[in-house]
Amino acid sequence: MTIKYRAVHAKNTWRKVSSHRSLDSAISGNDGARNLLLRRGRVGKKWDDYGAVRCVFVWEEGSGRGTALRLKPGSTTDVQTATVTVHQLEEWDQKGGCSDQEVDSCFRALEHYQAVRDPTPRPHH
Repeated sequence: MTIKYRAVHAKNTWRKVSSHRSLDSAISGNDGARNLLLRRGRVGKKWDDYGAVRCVFVWEEGSGRGTALRLKPGSTTDVQTATVTVHQLEEWDQKGGCSDQEVDSCFRALEHYQAVRDPTPRPHH
């Protein structure tokens, strides 16, 4: 099966990469999404070419779900992951990208889960 990898940058909102042979390499390999987001190694230099990375989407053609990865808002070291339907990813792929709001929507449930799981302490009165 074909691995699809799309990076959403400030200057290129739907950069296609076709060199990955497995989901694991696309996400965690030397040229994978994590290293791109964390600006590590050769792939980290893509920030200079295409601007800041907003999100990376990785999926296997023919599967039902893919993975969205981004830096946790306000962090330069914490990578968040979320699940996205391949139907949605293929729709964005056909139109050549997605909006910032659509990227945020991928992580909305995750943020709600984290807020419920780790609520902000409230001062005692």
